[in-house]
Amino acid sequence: MNLHKKFRKVILPVCAFLLLAGVLVNFSDIASRGIVGRSIPWAQQVTVWCVIAVSFLVAGIQVRDGTHISVDFISDKLRGLSKKIVQVISSFVVALVSCLLLASGVTLVKWVYDKGTVLGMGTWAAPVWIPYLICMVIGMAILVVYSIVEFIGALWGLRK
Repeated sequence: MNLHKKFRKVILPVCAFLLLAGVLVNFSDIASRGIVGRSIPWAQQVTVWCVIAVSFLVAGIQVRDGTHISVDFISDKLRGLSKKIVQVISSFVVALVSCLLLASGVTLVKWVYDKGTVLGMGTWAAPVWIPYLICMVIGMAILVVYSIVEFIGALWGLRK
């Protein structure tokens, strides 16, 4: 079993759990409004963080599997060397942007951590750096690895 398959076996259940948690928190909030007449103060933010975390965590897997949203109407019409060159350029741009997002994420997490920023949620306060770390640092690090692998693969394809 290759490393990608092993990684998928770990990250996809984590993402499924996060999605399920987001749905359950949202459902609990809706039920609370209907039964008690009040919302759960932190429910909306936790639901949003769960969905965003899943989006960032699976981005790298989607790049590897080719299941991400892409605009490929130009590359579909190309053949031969020109198609390979477009693949190299596009994979390089994805790798570059993911590296920039990772660097920005590290800066953001450090800044929020240093400031001690918390999200006040009723009786307790959650540190904001934790979801930022999951989304912007871990998710983008995964995307960086996969996008660099795709770029190297596109370069090798150019040589063939």
